[in-house]
Amino acid sequence: MKLRHLFTVITAATCILFQAALYADQPGGSDTNMSAHEFIGKIGTAYASKPEKFGLDVSLNYLYEIDPFFAFGGEIGVFWINWNQKLGVRQVGLLVADVVTDSNAYTVPMFFNVQIRLPLFPQLRLEPSINGGLGYAVMLLNYSRPAYIEAFTNRYYNRKNSLLAYGGFAWQGFLSLAFRPAERSRICFTLDIGYRGLYPNRDNISFNMSGVIARFGITIYL
Repeated sequence: MKLRHLFTVITAATCILFQAALYADQPGGSDTNMSAHEFIGKIGTAYASKPEKFGLDVSLNYLYEIDPFFAFGGEIGVFWINWNQKLGVRQVGLLVADVVTDSNAYTVPMFFNVQIRLPLFPQLRLEPSINGGLGYAVMLLNYSRPAYIEAFTNRYYNRKNSLLAYGGFAWQGFLSLAFRPAERSRICFTLDIGYRGLYPNRDNISFNMSGVIARFGITIYL
């Protein structure tokens, strides 16, 4: 899906949820204070230290509110990053062209999260929170190399396409700001900024996919 199509879908979904939030604040709307179950969808970007690139980050979260100050739950997400690397050069007619690999890393982090809520601005319907999580991450690395003849050595390289799985410890810590558009709304909007540690490894080969995270989310109270 092209980015502009994805942006259109996200914008439409946000508008629909915002209208639902306003309706919930009218007489007869449901009281969300009775709900302890929260489902959160998030989308944003994250940085990976190993390829030194930003990628797309999406996640689904569940939180159970113990009291107004504490909540805990689970999270599963997908972090996708694509990068190219120069391998050599080849002769194309009278020109010399670069030969590059195409790599895609699909990381699936899973966390047990704890949230400490700070109800500092109830009149503004803003609630900051401190979040931390521990878990495990699985990474699928797809590597593709075209067949080519090295221009300077005249050595032939076969086409190569591989898919390998890695796994390892994961952790995260981030600050979050939640905004509820109406007092009795069943949804709220969140912004996250923080750092995530991802260390997938296999057969003494490890990758540091750690880096900053920045995400926008929509919470639904059920």
